[in-house]
Amino acid sequence: MNRRRNERIVFGVPFDVFLRTRRLGRFWTCNVSQEGLFLKTGALQCLSGAILDLRFQAEVKEHSLRGMVVHQVPG
Repeated sequence: MNRRRNERIVFGVPFDVFLRTRRLGRFWTCNVSQEGLFLKTGALQCLSGAILDLRFQAEVKEHSLRGMVVHQVPG
């Protein structure tokens, strides 16, 4: 059963991810919706509840988002 309010679309774009001032790396989205996105990060420490800054390039401009980690999938 899908509990999401908004449809997710498959969309891959690279994001530079920061925790406060520390850069965690560059990671790719797997899917996005109006309410969130899934980032494939590899093996990072537990970040549940962390507020992350996400930066990406689009049309030669840098954009930024801020979001909270609400779910992690191991593996």
